[in-house]
Amino acid sequence: MVRQCAPNEKAAFEGEGIASLLSSSGYDRISLLKMEIEGAEAVVFRDNAYWLHKVDAIAIELHDDSCFGNGSEVFFSAICGQEFEASQSQELTICCRPNRTLR
Repeated sequence: MVRQCAPNEKAAFEGEGIASLLSSSGYDRISLLKMEIEGAEAVVFRDNAYWLHKVDAIAIELHDDSCFGNGSEVFFSAICGQEFEASQSQELTICCRPNRTLR
């Protein structure tokens, strides 16, 4: 389970943003972004998903009952207007851009 640190608590590990990961990778696009972060997807997609135009497809497990808020609501708000087509495969939400070939 992912959670924010309490005041004065040392983090077990440091997180890194998607834009920073993409920049340090040397690639200009993400063909497939697979995300399973137990509710923290609400944090990743809330107000800072300016990198979404560089993603061709997303496979994500959304959580609506985490301490970070409703993951589905935040995620679908973030991808609105991004030309993704969404479908469901068991617990995964799959979003692909039409006519985009995955590399």
